[in-house]
Amino acid sequence: MGRGLFDVDLEQQVADLRKELSALSRSVARRGSDFYEDAGDGVSSLLSQLAGRVGPSLGGLRRQARTVERAAFDHPAVVATVGLVMIGLVASLVLRSRAASEPPRPGRRKAAEAEPEGNSTGSRRRSRARNASATAH
Repeated sequence: MGRGLFDVDLEQQVADLRKELSALSRSVARRGSDFYEDAGDGVSSLLSQLAGRVGPSLGGLRRQARTVERAAFDHPAVVATVGLVMIGLVASLVLRSRAASEPPRPGRRKAAEAEPEGNSTGSRRRSRARNASATAH
């Protein structure tokens, strides 16, 4: 059997599509590299503006950092105490947020909810009597 008209036409369409796809790939690559260069220029200009604004204040910041460094070197116990206090504060905040996010447990109730008002002494007496009878047997 020979090749039909449709086979030749289909192969030609596939070849044309491949050419278009490669042209589109080159176009996208060109645009991507242009975008990359523009983004690099933009970031560079932003960083230079930021350095121009922050640069003059860096001298004062360095002096303050040296002062803090000397104070920490001269008083290590104070630095350790402050560090421990900060760790404690962070730990308490983490534990508090965990406790607030946990749902209440179904088996546990507060003592005030379990006992009606005015019966706290009566319930204590009953529990003592139960304990005494349990030890007597």
